[in-house]
Amino acid sequence: MAPVHSSKYTKATGVRYSPIQARAANITQSVQGIQEYTDKLTWNCGSNRMYTYQDAIRQCDSFIQSKDYAKSLAPDLTLDYIPMAERWNCRWLATHTLKCPQRGNLYWVGKGPRPDSDKAMQATKLFVIEEWVGSEVEHLVKEVKKLKRMSWYKDYTETKRTNERLIKKWFNTYSTPHLIRRLEEWERKGREDAVSKAIFSMLYLLWTILSNVLS
Repeated sequence: MAPVHSSKYTKATGVRYSPIQARAANITQSVQGIQEYTDKLTWNCGSNRMYTYQDAIRQCDSFIQSKDYAKSLAPDLTLDYIPMAERWNCRWLATHTLKCPQRGNLYWVGKGPRPDSDKAMQATKLFVIEEWVGSEVEHLVKEVKKLKRMSWYKDYTETKRTNERLIKKWFNTYSTPHLIRRLEEWERKGREDAVSKAIFSMLYLLWTILSNVLS
């Protein structure tokens, strides 16, 4: 037999208690709590922040589409991406310089402020083109193209290549194979000099003996 509910509270309020409505109210409160939490994580992601945060996690597998989109904007540029697992080891060295163990020092040219905290780093997509990093593909490509057109960057790139070539050449002179080759040359030259001195000494001694005999 179904339980009988008292109608006393129904007459007072005019609304009968509904477990479904109560459950919906609890769900709404939990979603509101999630919303407040995700607002902290995605403070730079627009108005629909909860959806953007979930979308950022779900679309990590869509990097191929982002890479193709970057190629359509600038065919000479190659888009890279810092996965979430690698971001824990990334640290900000300066206001715009991000140190990435796998990619070296990267310069922030993203749209808006940089993601300072670990939570913000996990909630923000980090796209990379050469030594630049940003949170949006289109904005990153536009900024990189703008920087590459500047004369100071062309001079810097040429100077950097020359310095790297000279440094590599200098290091090669002290590399292990080069040192081994030089040691072998020194040993061979020393051996040749030693043989020459021995032959000269022997001939001088023989000449001295013959001189004494003939005299």
